[in-house]
Amino acid sequence: MLLAAGGVAGLPAVIIVGLAIAQGELGRIANIVLTVLVAGIGWGVAEWWRFRYGVVGDSLVVERGIFTLERKVVPRDRIRGIDLSAPVIHRLLGLRRVTVDAAAEGGKGSELSLSAVSIADGEALQRELLGDSTGAEAAAPIAEADLRTLAVAGATGPRWLAVPFGIAAATAGALAAAGEDVWRPLADGARDRVGGLADGGVLTALLIGAALLIAVVITAAVASVLSDGRFRLSTPPGQLVSERGLLRRRQVSIDRGRLAALEVREPLTWRPLRLAGVRARITGVGADSGAGAGRTQLHPATDITVAETLVRRILPAVPRDARGHPRRALSRRIVRATVPVALLVLSLGLVGRLGWAIAAAALLVPAVWIGRDRWRSLATGFNGRLLRLREGSLSRRTTIVDPAAIVEYRVRSSPFQRRADLCTMEVRMGRGAGSARALDIDASHAAETARRLDPSLLHKFLTPVNARTHP
Repeated sequence: MLLAAGGVAGLPAVIIVGLAIAQGELGRIANIVLTVLVAGIGWGVAEWWRFRYGVVGDSLVVERGIFTLERKVVPRDRIRGIDLSAPVIHRLLGLRRVTVDAAAEGGKGSELSLSAVSIADGEALQRELLGDSTGAEAAAPIAEADLRTLAVAGATGPRWLAVPFGIAAATAGALAAAGEDVWRPLADGARDRVGGLADGGVLTALLIGAALLIAVVITAAVASVLSDGRFRLSTPPGQLVSERGLLRRRQVSIDRGRLAALEVREPLTWRPLRLAGVRARITGVGADSGAGAGRTQLHPATDITVAETLVRRILPAVPRDARGHPRRALSRRIVRATVPVALLVLSLGLVGRLGWAIAAAALLVPAVWIGRDRWRSLATGFNGRLLRLREGSLSRRTTIVDPAAIVEYRVRSSPFQRRADLCTMEVRMGRGAGSARALDIDASHAAETARRLDPSLLHKFLTPVNARTHP
């Protein structure tokens, strides 16, 4: 691993030396680069020499530090999951990177990371802390990902489109700012090719935009396949074990006893294709963070019926039906969706931008549709064993919550909700597992659901208590 680190560190050194040759200052720059490189490798050797880890009794102990010794002790019963990943360099050297989720709050500071251990040591640590999951490879998986589906999901979903779209936007901005020196030759060439039948500048802009869009879509599709290719999910006793990745192979083991909820996500662009992804909400592992989201992913993308089947295999008692929220909530969703657009139109009109105001007013139509779609997505159901909550339009989420994981109930109602006899019921799960809510639910439906979730809940609120008055 030290040789690999030295090779990686040498890449900028090669660049610097190349620039130094061009400028005739090779000797001085080369000495500086060599000094920095040797110091970096020496520091890495010192860190490796002082690094220790092991299971002592019922705790995982990690020691590191050169000048200041740091010792971290994590009880075995606080460990939520173990992530074994193998980037390309690690795979070539037969190593694994181990990340131990031992969070009380699901934050980054709660992770223990072993940068490079042997394959045997990584698997042995996983077995010792979470039990034997090596049989997961031989066992028949309960879910696998199709490469074609992953490519389509990457090309249409927000998860992989954001970064290449940002790069494309920055490229387009740079071209626009380049001025006529860049645009004029391109525009003249485009006009000559179409025989003067179209404006060359407009045609050039359209062609560049189309090329950037195609590049964004292809990049997102390839990134999705490389990240989640050969995905498989297995269920050895007491665990959920997922494996994914074509270049960087990653195996994640989750303690099934920490499972607080399952979440089925359907981005708006996936819904016409009937695609969905499945995630687990694990106490102590932040599901909304980038790393946590990857570790709690139970299926990156699949058909919605397959996703629902997978959820029922993990939690067989999932409620099949959920009651939609009353029509009184429809007007609230439409108002919430249209008010920002109306304010934008009003602001543009006040500053004299009448044309822009008329163009912005056209956004009221999709805003009304989004509001109506949000209302149609609202649903709540409880069958005595599991709670089912659904909401969202741009990203519709169905959350299946285990009542045993709920640590707090919260019911809120604004003056406008009280006028419509509505409220918002929120359930909070253990640390790191987040919360879920029933938005604009009928007040009587919320009370009935809360009573069935915790029969003593309403009794606590309705039973008189001795209040202490302050002087």
